[in-house]
Amino acid sequence: MPTSIGRWFDYSGGRPTGAALKKAGATGTLRYAGLGAAGKRITAAEYADLTAAGIAVLFVSELGTNDSWGTSTDDDYARGKANALATLADLRAAKVPADKMFVAAASDSHTAAQWQVTDTVKYVTAYRDVFGLAFAGHYGFSDSQITVHAAGVASWYWRCGTEPTESWVHFWQRNVAPNVLTVAGIQCDINEQYIPIGAPDMEPSTPIRLPNWAGVDTPATTKTVNDILAGTDIRVQQILAGQTAMAAAVAAATTNPAITPQMVTDAINAAVAAHVKVSIDVTPTT
Repeated sequence: MPTSIGRWFDYSGGRPTGAALKKAGATGTLRYAGLGAAGKRITAAEYADLTAAGIAVLFVSELGTNDSWGTSTDDDYARGKANALATLADLRAAKVPADKMFVAAASDSHTAAQWQVTDTVKYVTAYRDVFGLAFAGHYGFSDSQITVHAAGVASWYWRCGTEPTESWVHFWQRNVAPNVLTVAGIQCDINEQYIPIGAPDMEPSTPIRLPNWAGVDTPATTKTVNDILAGTDIRVQQILAGQTAMAAAVAAATTNPAITPQMVTDAINAAVAAHVKVSIDVTPTT
């Protein structure tokens, strides 16, 4: 059995305060965003209260139990993209920073056929393409989640049903006592956390896929890149300084015959070393 490193609560029937959750022993919360009634989705005031109390917040996007596969003939990727973009808009309205938008696409039902598993992968892929691989997660039972993990389209996993044995599952929504707790009059589901967000499927070496935050199928734009850099630990100034130094070295080489090719090479190498090395997949989304 995995060892729990913290307890997270999820709930939809109200909004317990961050202080109340902290007193109840919560490490963090898994909250709804984007889909469903406004009463169950996180708000800007709620998010501010939770984070001020030191409660971490992750998100799940769920309308119904079969969100991730719909019917056997519909376009699961297109539906997933529409739902992911709605969730993105909701999180922006709640003033969630870009580097905190960890969102799980939901499969809140057991699959009954292989096409439902296949469709779930397509659905989660759309969330990856909107939020980026490092932020996309999956909530569901093992029958769909194992395939999603094997497809590599998510980086964090929230399991419901039987307690997981896999080392890569981050959270388990308990289905044995104690599985619920009432906090400030609101019933909360109890979730065990087994590994921190960022491990093992979110190692720094994982390429960052530029999300299609503009909502259109175009290659990554300067605005998209800046949106990501502004919300992460990547040092924008270092990158820009490196680019400036490289440009200066090339310009000098074309105007000063005393500058040798080796001098240009050394200058470029120094410029590259001055900024953070990040592998970015700029393949346009489809």
